[in-house]
Amino acid sequence: MNRAFKRLLIFFIVLMGISVAMYSLQIYVLSSGNYNLHFELMPVYIFHFIATLLVCVLIEAISSIMPNQAGYAYLGSIFIKIGLFLLIFKDALFMEEGMNKPEKLSIVIPMLIFLMIESVYCGRLLNAQQA
Repeated sequence: MNRAFKRLLIFFIVLMGISVAMYSLQIYVLSSGNYNLHFELMPVYIFHFIATLLVCVLIEAISSIMPNQAGYAYLGSIFIKIGLFLLIFKDALFMEEGMNKPEKLSIVIPMLIFLMIESVYCGRLLNAQQA
């Protein structure tokens, strides 16, 4: 089995587990506090899961072809990911009545956690190639 494929398969399994655990925990906290969101939380997690997976596959592919450019590709992919997120979820993000604190946290927490996960993956990948 290819080394990159094995690394991505393990990453997929770990990412799936973390995503389910985070979503379940956030739903539990929101329901126990009787917080109602004006948007669905599941599409936010699905977007971040797919986008994180695509970013890591892209960086894995670019690092095997052009290792010196992988870091720049990662930075560009982050900007594209944030832009797509704003475009897809603009109705939830830019509501007329504004967002309350639980809604803001429900947007920011998944974004930051998935960003940290892909940063760790891509950082380790780039460091392993330098060694």
